[in-house]
Amino acid sequence: MNIFTFIDSETTGLHTEEKSEVIEIGWATYRVGDGILNMGSNLIHPLRGIPQALTDIHGITEGMTAYVHQRQSFKTWAIESEAIKSSAFIAAFAEFDRTMLQKMYRERDLGNFPSIPWVDFLADIEFKPTVKGRSVSHIAADHGIVNNFAHRALTDILTMIAVIERGGYDLAAALHAATEPKVKIISLAGFDEKDVVKSHGFKWNGDAKQWYRTMRKSKAGAEIAKLPFQTKIVEL
Repeated sequence: MNIFTFIDSETTGLHTEEKSEVIEIGWATYRVGDGILNMGSNLIHPLRGIPQALTDIHGITEGMTAYVHQRQSFKTWAIESEAIKSSAFIAAFAEFDRTMLQKMYRERDLGNFPSIPWVDFLADIEFKPTVKGRSVSHIAADHGIVNNFAHRALTDILTMIAVIERGGYDLAAALHAATEPKVKIISLAGFDEKDVVKSHGFKWNGDAKQWYRTMRKSKAGAEIAKLPFQTKIVEL
């Protein structure tokens, strides 16, 4: 198939700790050669509130989610119906989004989250050598694309799709890359180097208290050689 579902979530935490929740989910079904077939997003009222520090990032408030919650129950049929006809989900941080969405389904008794392959936009797309960015916004900028509404689920998805189309990237090749063995690169840098670590695309795992990146094993050696700090590798 040449249909993919881009998916993204906004949450109440920056990592997958127990109290973190999904408060927005967005998706767009994309067919190679044709473009976007369907798209949508939902705000989801949290069970445990939204920290101000996260509202400062994505702009989502409890008032916004409560407004939606009072007027409609959260429906998952759209995501599930799109997944049925898709080759894979594509997400900026596939491991994070998959973990958070599966947890949301469990906590809200929604059944099992659709079981199809996941492609990691940052790890599995073979970007051009001129692309130096390590985040969706920075990669977009390297392609001459500006996302004026970063950290909202649907606009981040549309930015990823714009990058795919502008760069002419092969999603079938990305799906194949997603099946390759992966490793987790864990930073051994001190706390005072966290900004440097983050600038190299590492994400914070609050449960394990570590900065990490997931990537294809075949690419790890070359990437580690570029890093200005020590790391260790864990095979997945």
